Amino acid sequence: MTGGGWGFFSPRPGWLAWITDEATLVVFNGGHWAAVFDPGLGAVDRLSVNAALADETNRLAVRAPAILFDHAGSSHRLKLNKNAAPATTSLVLQSGYSGHAELGLCGDNEFRLKLSGDGST
Repeated sequence: MTGGGWGFFSPRPGWLAWITDEATLVVFNGGHWAAVFDPGLGAVDRLSVNAALADETNRLAVRAPAILFDHAGSSHRLKLNKNAAPATTSLVLQSGYSGHAELGLCGDNEFRLKLSGDGST
């Protein structure tokens, strides 16, 4: 309210609003209001934290000097699961978005470490 009356504003991209009766957080994307996540499902399709928008391939995008995954008890495990033996599950270390080292199960179920001096071979 301004001066005893209502003030009306056009939403800008990135504005958030909470819809109380639907218990839903929405974001204005420049064209319409969209749910940030579905609380009934308890899932988020894509999430960006201080980064460019996550996409279909990189559904979680984080830009930070460090990331902490803390334990909830005495141990902590990071699990990477692949669909089948010929698929890949690995950790790729990059510089300038070019891979220089990869470790994991690369195309089979044998643990491998791959190194590349130039990021392409």
